[in-house]
Amino acid sequence: MEDKIYEAIGVWARPFTWFTSHPADEKRFHEAITNIYEQIGPDVSEEDFRNALKRHRSENTEGLGGKPNDEMLEKHVQRAMDVIAYLKNQGEHLKE
Repeated sequence: MEDKIYEAIGVWARPFTWFTSHPADEKRFHEAITNIYEQIGPDVSEEDFRNALKRHRSENTEGLGGKPNDEMLEKHVQRAMDVIAYLKNQGEHLKE
């Protein structure tokens, strides 16, 4: 599953600014989470997501904002898991 997540988040994590709060990065983040939800579903492993994001981080060159540290990476892992949980919860409510 990690490889699927890696591909699904590429729209957001490939640009070297993925970890900033720039509106373009935020838009790509939400697009990436939508990709995950549509392509993989709601049962995304936090560990697989973290490993996929770490792979992108290791492949990125350092840019204007520097390179994200582990704390920044973990912040985005948690954000992604929160959004996926929200989407899952909303999907369950729609089924009722």
